[in-house]
Amino acid sequence: MVDNPIENNLYLARISHLSGLHEEAIKYIEELIKLKNGNLTDEERNLLLSSLKSLINFRRDSWRTIHALESKEIKNQSSLLPRVSELKQLLVDEIKQYINKGVELIDILLKSATTDEVKLIYNKTKADYMRYIIELTPKDKEDEINALKEKADENYKNALTMCYNLNNLNTNKIGLVLNYTVFLYEIMKDYKNAYIIANNAYQKTIKSINDENVDITLMKDLNKLLNLLKDNISKWSEVVEQENIENLAKDLSPNNQENPSS
Repeated sequence: MVDNPIENNLYLARISHLSGLHEEAIKYIEELIKLKNGNLTDEERNLLLSSLKSLINFRRDSWRTIHALESKEIKNQSSLLPRVSELKQLLVDEIKQYINKGVELIDILLKSATTDEVKLIYNKTKADYMRYIIELTPKDKEDEINALKEKADENYKNALTMCYNLNNLNTNKIGLVLNYTVFLYEIMKDYKNAYIIANNAYQKTIKSINDENVDITLMKDLNKLLNLLKDNISKWSEVVEQENIENLAKDLSPNNQENPSS
């Protein structure tokens, strides 16, 4: 049997990922990137992004837990606060380490990407990573946060430009809209546009489902994304409505009315 380094690395990446050895899986995919000059198959790309996601999201969940505990320690003026803060910073450092690795590899892969959908996936992933770092960054570091916002916004918009030729039922397209609108709402505080974009995407997708004969397997993935969009639209509608009322009240206030000509 001829030794095939591409097949061997792919096999080892598969079993590493299945075994929860995500760092090892990434190393094998890195070898594939070198061997194939960045031209990964869908499976190889999914193995890379799934392994990164597992490593990052596990630590994001841990960070949320310890962040809540740190708030309690601050309130209680606990002597253990410095230790708790050290542990939280350790998680921040690890998350940033994996994100930096992910961005480094995605930048290499983007150079070889040939389809709009693959470019969408890579740009969306980079934007999501910037959003994660914003969540971890202390609020008083405004310059750092603003720079991250710009990077996230740029990458989301790069991804959105890849959507024009994609079907309304494309799950990567819908997933992009879902994450982008969360970014607009939670990070940019642009409640109105977040609501409008999410609602438009939801309505277009529902119409396409009604107009087309959709595969059952695809419907499972679509339903998951659509339910998340619908939940956000429902939650956000009250805030947007209140914002519209407040803006209308400001417009109608005596101070904002033009003085009638004498």
